[in-house]
Amino acid sequence: KADYDMFPKGMADAFRANDQVVLASPTPLQFEEEALHDDGAEMAHSDMLLHASLEESFGLVVAEALAIGLPVVAGARSGAVPWVAGEHAWLVDVQDAAAIALAMAAVLQDTARVAQRASASRNAMRARFAVEVVADGYEALYRRALSAAPD
Repeated sequence: KADYDMFPKGMADAFRANDQVVLASPTPLQFEEEALHDDGAEMAHSDMLLHASLEESFGLVVAEALAIGLPVVAGARSGAVPWVAGEHAWLVDVQDAAAIALAMAAVLQDTARVAQRASASRNAMRARFAVEVVADGYEALYRRALSAAPD
């Protein structure tokens, strides 16, 4: 039986009333560096990722989910999450249970929009965060720093 008490009261009550809501894991799933390159097997069985953190320094799990085309509902003001997810996630006020529930319902009901965002999010995450892209960015940064250094 899922522990819905970890959610705000309105959200917990809605989850209890809907027998289709399944909490896959009460703790964060563990992913390896290859998550942006493989099929995201751990997430592939999910309908969406709900990332309801108030603060987030980057949001790797958000990037991983979007990289496999999994819809993401996340915080519009949750640190770096809006920067990572951009227009590819449903961004909401994570302190508003009704807003979260509405976004989750939109994901479950609007399959055409989900499919459109899935394709775009896969492409965007790989274009921004693939190992080669990040490594090339760091290399360019180091080259600029070295060329600006005094002799």
